[in-house]
Amino acid sequence: MSAEPRFVPSPALGRAASWAVEMHAGQVRKATGIPYVSHLFAVAAIAMEYGADEDQAIAALLHDVIEDTSATSHDVSDRFGERVAGLVVACSDSEGEPKPPWRERKEAYLRHVASMRADALVVTMADKLHNAASIRRDLRTEGLAMFARFTNARPEDQLWYFEALAVEYRRRVGDQPELLQLVDELDRVVADVSRQVETLS
Repeated sequence: MSAEPRFVPSPALGRAASWAVEMHAGQVRKATGIPYVSHLFAVAAIAMEYGADEDQAIAALLHDVIEDTSATSHDVSDRFGERVAGLVVACSDSEGEPKPPWRERKEAYLRHVASMRADALVVTMADKLHNAASIRRDLRTEGLAMFARFTNARPEDQLWYFEALAVEYRRRVGDQPELLQLVDELDRVVADVSRQVETLS
């Protein structure tokens, strides 16, 4: 049985994908050689699968453009409008250099999630789900050595962050079915990672 599309993609979605490729040119996923844009496309796909509208899908494609490139929130706003820019800012871990220490940034982001605009939740949750799933995949092939690629290489710290995020996300999403499913999936992936770490330790 066919269903009505949640939104009909406009040329803006394609422009966002092209700009993401341009701005993240030469970047790779940590220690993998995988083009960084693979993560951006995956996050956008996850967000759309869990109910994102077009602005949210564009923000998913651009969620790291302020944090990891020379682009500013004004650049995003000029190209895609104030709502998209606001979503990208809401999902950014930090803006500008130098970045604060890892733990400080993560604790600040957890506090930020507690009051984050509601329409940004699907984007940040999709981002963290894909990050956790990538860790799960790489643990299977590389073992605990894969944590060396992170600024904070201790598995227990990475697990603390994902588990704390899942708790805060669950509190924020309330009774929204699709977002609850997204939190459930994050919980499952993080639990898998925890079991893998325990087995390999």
